[in-house]
Amino acid sequence: MGGYALGLDTRSSASGNVHWTHSGAFTAGAATTILMIPALNTGIVVLTNTWPIGVPEAIAASYAEIVETGALTKDWLSIIGPAFAPFTTPNNTVDGKPKPANPKPAKKLTTYTGSYRNDYVGEVKIVKDGKKLTMRIGPDLETTVPLFHWTANNFGYTSIDMPKGFTGGAVFQKTKSGKAQALYLDEVGPDVGVLTRD
Repeated sequence: MGGYALGLDTRSSASGNVHWTHSGAFTAGAATTILMIPALNTGIVVLTNTWPIGVPEAIAASYAEIVETGALTKDWLSIIGPAFAPFTTPNNTVDGKPKPANPKPAKKLTTYTGSYRNDYVGEVKIVKDGKKLTMRIGPDLETTVPLFHWTANNFGYTSIDMPKGFTGGAVFQKTKSGKAQALYLDEVGPDVGVLTRD
């Protein structure tokens, strides 16, 4: 059984020891992990400048197995690696759906412009930039992300610091009043990815 607290995953190993772990997997070129075994007063940090394919986690799992049992009995990369496939496989979807062959038209772009926010993401501003929309996000709204139409009220964007094909979705909701009242960012997730209009 595992849990997540203070930024660390907690779980018990096969030998019964508690492991504290955290990984960072960034397609922009970093894959990292930390694994601590408090009962044995040991741990390992693995930093790489590679794509997230499970290498740091496999190294840490190998280390933990050797420390706890005295031998390496598993090919940890073949066990852990497949879980990282989504990080290196372009999704090219918005809200889990590929772009339709015949996309439905968007409403007037001013339907979508304005500020949206929630406590997790903070403020996101959608602005009209000529005949397109741009999303401004991050502290002081300094990160500018061009949006491209997908279908109906759904727009896509190339995920920040990701290669082409890694598409994030900006899905505008509740548009009947002439102004979208909510914005769903599918990369953030269903629980904390819904922002409401200011």
